[in-house]
Amino acid sequence: MRSPADSINDRGGHIPHGPEFGLGAYTPNDELEQRRINELFQPPHSRNGEEIRLLMLDFARNPNASGLAVDDYQEWCAIDWKEPQGTTRSEKRLSDKLIEEAEELGREIDLREAPTPEQQTRIVDELGDVLWCTTALTNDLGRNIKRALMARMGIYGQGTRAFSDGSIPDWITFAQKLAFEDRDFTLDKIDQLVDEGYVPQPSPIFNLDEDDRMEHADLQDSINYLYINIKLLHSFADRTYGPDNYHTGGSIKDAWFADSLVAEIYLNSAYMAKKLANSSLLGVVKANVLKLSDRVATKHIDKSDGERDT
Repeated sequence: MRSPADSINDRGGHIPHGPEFGLGAYTPNDELEQRRINELFQPPHSRNGEEIRLLMLDFARNPNASGLAVDDYQEWCAIDWKEPQGTTRSEKRLSDKLIEEAEELGREIDLREAPTPEQQTRIVDELGDVLWCTTALTNDLGRNIKRALMARMGIYGQGTRAFSDGSIPDWITFAQKLAFEDRDFTLDKIDQLVDEGYVPQPSPIFNLDEDDRMEHADLQDSINYLYINIKLLHSFADRTYGPDNYHTGGSIKDAWFADSLVAEIYLNSAYMAKKLANSSLLGVVKANVLKLSDRVATKHIDKSDGERDT
């Protein structure tokens, strides 16, 4: 069964509501109907594509820049797509690409010995691709990453006090504060959470009993959690964009499911960046912005792409 949104110009097709800061669906018009298949697409949003490109490039090129809003990064990930946002084609491309990038990341990780500087650079590179695919797929699903992270921070303060000595770890106290960072939730805050001693946790999607929680999870746990969450997000996106579910709009449970997975991917990416590559989530994003901006400029969006005509 063909989904109505397989055509960008289908007025009866799915219209993703997009994150709250301004992303939305395409509006069918003559200009869009004339676009050729090899052009890059971008949806309307609160700033034009050139503005967000320049903002992110200036930020990425400045080694001392910090404080990048999660909303700004999510908005940047909504421009320059090969397939129109909110269509089955873009969901299929991005979810499959996410699995591919996770596999490439796995090939760069060897816990038997400390990574060399060259390996650390490649790990940062692959983490950046994972994060971009996750964020772009989140745009397709119409979810807001900042609010997903805030909700996850709030959950960390529930039922996590009963550690062996009865204390509340510093990172959980910091996470509880982040649950209210509506106006100032930046990528740096996630890195600060890791610095405060964040311990990788199984996603609530895993349905583990309280006794199965880990007080001293290690790097291998974080890697495993990242892969599981990526596979679950891939499956969830495929199911959400299936013909039988396409017009249902999703349930509150679906929203919670997607948000939990995306938040955990961000958190585990930040943890792995520090522990494996002596980097940060902010460093991963900066490197990825520079790499993908160069590929867009040279019309080589994927490593497998030849030059694309415009």
